[in-house]
Amino acid sequence: MDMNIQKYMAFVKAVEYGSFTKAAEILNYSQSGISRMINDLEKEWQVVLLERRKTGVRLTSDGVKLLLWPCVGSWNTWNTANYRYQLENHHRMKHIE
Repeated sequence: MDMNIQKYMAFVKAVEYGSFTKAAEILNYSQSGISRMINDLEKEWQVVLLERRKTGVRLTSDGVKLLLWPCVGSWNTWNTANYRYQLENHHRMKHIE
């Protein structure tokens, strides 16, 4: 399986279960492996996707956007490209503000 797909699956499962540990159990990874994959996605997208707490993880507003990104793209390829462009440029604008 493609490593990028694995990262997104780790992200989705962490969101679904609210826990890196539970996501790791479900996907047969270590907790640190799940954490590393999420960190890789955050570096790639240059945003914080999940708020880490002692009680688990919670989506940030940028995390919601990434979670919804494949759904938006399934409607129309142009919408997918446009949505990603807007997300990337929104992040750049936050650095300027």
